[in-house]
Formats: sequence, structure tokens, C-alpha cells
Amino acid sequence: MIEQELVDSIGANVRATGDPRAEFHGFSLTGTRTDPERYIVVLDDSWPYHQRTKALQNSWSAQKLADYIETRSLNRILVPAALGEAPFGPQRDYLYAEGTYDFIQQAGLAGRRRAAEAGKPIAAVTGSAGKSTFKAMLQAAYQACRPQHQVRTHPRR
Repeated sequence: MIEQELVDSIGANVRATGDPRAEFHGFSLTGTRTDPERYIVVLDDSWPYHQRTKALQNSWSAQKLADYIETRSLNRILVPAALGEAPFGPQRDYLYAEGTYDFIQQAGLAGRRRAAEAGKPIAAVTGSAGKSTFKAMLQAAYQACRPQHQVRTHPRR
């Protein structure tokens, strides 16, 4: 999906800068895999309290977050619209949303809708243990039943 399709599917509460034809690769939180192609998410009050308080950036100053973004060369940032224009420098691509948590939920719904319209089933595996084993087992079972179909175990592969 390209970024402009994502923005268009979500509607009026989001605004994007940068190349509208750029491929959208997903989101990352601070302290997780910080892939430069993904949007780093700046948390705001739209996040549930328990998720916001245990997040790494919750205890950071604005300067520490800016340093984190700079040292990792993260150039794609999902920010709350309330932060204003280009809070981490003008050379980056931004998605401005009224609430970053709500935006991520809407982005997920848009992606699932798009997959359903294309007839592509989605299975997600979450949790803290056993994901790789379960994905391998699921992939083997699916390939045995439907060898003509490709099973992706990572969104970008």
C-alpha cells in the first residue's frame, strides 16, 4: 500500500508530508525494532493508560526522543497533530494524526479491508512466546494443503 492510499482510506483526521507515492511499511515504537522504513510512533493521550505508562518513551524528555530519532536516522514519524509542524526537523516525513493510537487502529482496519477485497486471508500471531514455532507450523500445514499459495511469515517478505 502506498502512503496516500492509507491516508485516503482513513480520512480527514490525518495529514501526510513527504512523497505520497512512497510505500508504506508499518509502525515501530521506541525500544522495538526501529526499521528506518517504518514510521516511529510518538505516543499521546489517545493511548490506553497501561500501554502509555509502560512505554519506553513515556519517561523521556522531548529532547531524549529527538536524540533517539536523530541517532537512529529515523526519517518517518507518526506524531500527534498537537505537536505542531515538523517537531523533529523539516527534513523528515510526517504523518500527523489527532490521536496516534486511534490512527494505528484505523490503519490496521484499512489494511485488513484492502486484503479482504483482494481475497487475501490474514492470520496474525501475537504474544511473548512461541510465535516463531507457531508460524512455522502454520506455514507447513498451509503449504501442505495449498502448495500453490505463498505464505508470508513477515509483512515485507
